[in-house]
Amino acid sequence: MYQKFMDDDFPFAMMLSSVNGDIIECNQAFKSQFNYQFDSAIKTSVTSQLVPLGAAFASQASKQFSDLVLQKDGLFMFKHANGCTRVRISAQYDHHQHHYLLLFTPQSSDKACPLQLNQLIDSASIGLWRFDIKTGQFSCSQKMLSLLGLELNCRYQWQEFVEQICPNDRHKFASLADLASANSSNCFQFSMENNPSSLFELRCKHFSYQSSSELIGLVFDRTESNDMLQDLKKLHEARDLALDAGNIGNWHAEIDRQGQWMWSWDKRANEMCGIAEHRRGDIKAWVERLHPEDCDRVFSAIEHSLETGEAFHQEYRATHDNGDIVYVVGKGQVGKNDLNQNSRIDGVCIDQTPIVEAQKALQESNNTLESRVAQRTTELQKAKELAERASQAKSEFLSMISHELRTPMNAVIGALELLEFTDDSKEADELINTASTSANNLIYILNDILDINKIESGKMDVEQADFCISEVVQNLQQLFAPTAHRQNLDFVINEDPDIPALLEGDSVKVRQILFNLLSNAMKFTHSTSDVRGKVGLKVSISEQNSVVTKVRFTVTDTGIGIDKDTQKQLFTPFTQAQKSTTREYGGTGLGLAICGKLTNLLAGEISLESEQGKGSSFSVELPFWPAKSSAPAPALLHHQIAVVTLQHNPLDAHRITQYLINAGANVTKVSLDELFDAEQHFDAVLVLSGNYTESQQELVQLFGQNEQADNLLLLIPNGDKNKLQSLIPLAVSLNPFPLCQAQLIQALSDSINQRDTIDLDNLDLSFTDLSQPQQTTETARQHADILVVEDNPLNQKLIVKQLKTLGYQCDLAEDGVDGIALWQNDQYKLILTDCHMPNLDGYDMSKKIRNLESLSNKDAIPIVAITGAAMSTELDYCYQSGMNDFVSKPIQLRDLEKVMQRWYSHDSY
Repeated sequence: MYQKFMDDDFPFAMMLSSVNGDIIECNQAFKSQFNYQFDSAIKTSVTSQLVPLGAAFASQASKQFSDLVLQKDGLFMFKHANGCTRVRISAQYDHHQHHYLLLFTPQSSDKACPLQLNQLIDSASIGLWRFDIKTGQFSCSQKMLSLLGLELNCRYQWQEFVEQICPNDRHKFASLADLASANSSNCFQFSMENNPSSLFELRCKHFSYQSSSELIGLVFDRTESNDMLQDLKKLHEARDLALDAGNIGNWHAEIDRQGQWMWSWDKRANEMCGIAEHRRGDIKAWVERLHPEDCDRVFSAIEHSLETGEAFHQEYRATHDNGDIVYVVGKGQVGKNDLNQNSRIDGVCIDQTPIVEAQKALQESNNTLESRVAQRTTELQKAKELAERASQAKSEFLSMISHELRTPMNAVIGALELLEFTDDSKEADELINTASTSANNLIYILNDILDINKIESGKMDVEQADFCISEVVQNLQQLFAPTAHRQNLDFVINEDPDIPALLEGDSVKVRQILFNLLSNAMKFTHSTSDVRGKVGLKVSISEQNSVVTKVRFTVTDTGIGIDKDTQKQLFTPFTQAQKSTTREYGGTGLGLAICGKLTNLLAGEISLESEQGKGSSFSVELPFWPAKSSAPAPALLHHQIAVVTLQHNPLDAHRITQYLINAGANVTKVSLDELFDAEQHFDAVLVLSGNYTESQQELVQLFGQNEQADNLLLLIPNGDKNKLQSLIPLAVSLNPFPLCQAQLIQALSDSINQRDTIDLDNLDLSFTDLSQPQQTTETARQHADILVVEDNPLNQKLIVKQLKTLGYQCDLAEDGVDGIALWQNDQYKLILTDCHMPNLDGYDMSKKIRNLESLSNKDAIPIVAITGAAMSTELDYCYQSGMNDFVSKPIQLRDLEKVMQRWYSHDSY
């Protein structure tokens, strides 16, 4: 701060002294003006060279140096080498460095004083100005123009000067005229329009001389100091934030002029020690809070640091009024003044209570528990958590499986019960078919449960044997092709021709994995009027060497897809994408879990790529080993096969040709014009058509040239089969959608062996597709006064027949949404509802109906739950949802009759 005043080019005589008056330093102007020789090695007191002047002259000798230099008039006789000089001393005390900065101004010439004063003001970068309120005359120093960035040597009028000020600050100058009446002073800050980032301070006072009235003032440049203040403020804020984050208190002490230590600390330190706010800074209050066992040690350490300058570092305890003990670490550094004396100490205090308590707890634990006990405790805790999660999963599974098992059981038992009341063989067949379908559903569920339990208990073994992957694919094609046909889905199979004919592995588990994946794909994929759903199976080699062959099976679909969160737990037992998915599509959620565990059992990998609403792709990569037995002779060995590809053919001719070559056939590609000769010289002719409509002209040409041909095999969709037989009666057709390698080879082999026809449509595929809902026999009845809300098609059919047997008629709703709509549009005497349904379940439907009845003042309709739940909590929930009663699945006629007698009103509306 004072260094610029000590520079050699500073024009005024300046001296730096201690609080006791010892000379520390003099600048070059002082030495030149008073011919003063100063030796810093010799301790010299300025007091001995000063003689006070003025009214208080007689009493000054007894005062301290600080009182001497701060006297009001400040006049002295200064004794120096050239004699004595009358001087005025202006003093400023530096509280940080604890010394005085003295300005010596000779008073020998009255005219020199204003000049020296102006020079002093200019050197201090202070602008002077004067404004005559009556005449409006304004004048200012050149230093002021320079500070404000205005044109030098330019005489401004008052209004012209005000217009140079930033518009937001001009109103401050307008208020200066009020000073004349108040006879007072003013001080404010402003910025210049030519430099808005600058900041200046204006100070002024009103003076009246007889008839004159003037404002006289100073202008200071505060730009640099303001920037420093802002930076300092940010530093303080950053420090406070850091201290708050670490719960660190800050404390400070320094010596005052009387040599006493003055203490202060922040709010954090105050709260840490439990000191009342009004006593903050009272060292006695801090000592009182020290734990009795720590007080003497800590206070002695503080005194030692203040005396020796050594760093302070102590751990101590602070006691609060409520008895709490806070463990504190205190640290501090001692600072020195210019005389190398210990003059201040700054430090921090850190709350160590959480750490100390944790250390105590750890120590107690280590003292009371052995490592083996700790390990067992950890294991028991983990086992407890696993058991709780398993128990939760099993509880949820029990509730779900109860419903899933009772739903098909309801159909089985109910259908068989109804058989006792009918002699109609056609109706009996329908009831038996319903019972059979439900029984199959039940068997699949039970098999899944047995499989997952067997895998988790480690009782499922891998059986390695030679098998043919193509035969597994053909078996799956035969199973799922009818399902795809009934659901109007495209089913595509793509086999890699390079897969060896025989490999060693567990064919049963491979088939089970693919069966579960394809079942899910068929279940969750649908066709619309605009887009046909598609399910695909691709089999390819991902890696092959002399030791192992890795085969990748990929099942794709364009179904509902799976969101990212569900994908993470999809291979966990009892998990489906959503509860509503379980209700709409059925199942236990075990299929994919079985796939995942079987894949791991076979040392393979399973992965999933899916996007909700766009479909899924499951990939299973399994290792297989070279077959130990020799592959059988190829089925088409040495047979001559001609391949004819018609135009507009969507089939992969190259892949189909490779199938034939791998089967040992000699394959020749021929054109339609060459077909007549080919028919005479080849064992079989394979015609790749793919679509009758687009290939009709070529097929007509084929019939005209080969009317009696009996060795033709045409790949054409089933839907075009009748058209083809009417055109070429002796031709054998094969549906290529889907087409697998073993199927094609078998068809050609049978054709060569003079089998009359290979037609998949002649197979008995009338068994019920479990994923295809059956049509209800009656969905609406005339004069129906009972509403049944049930989503399961089999149970719909059953409840209708049961009610009809008891003499009642009903309407059907697919879910709670449809149920509310039908209830609002008709008058029913009773509602029978399932509890678990998609879109809106029975519980929420009952709540909405009760609310609508209340709003419209309608009489409450009896609502009876048809539930497969075995848990008492779910039965309680029926009543809480507004239902009047329940009947449990499987529903028997005697139970249903009791409910109807209890709640059905025979009064007509």
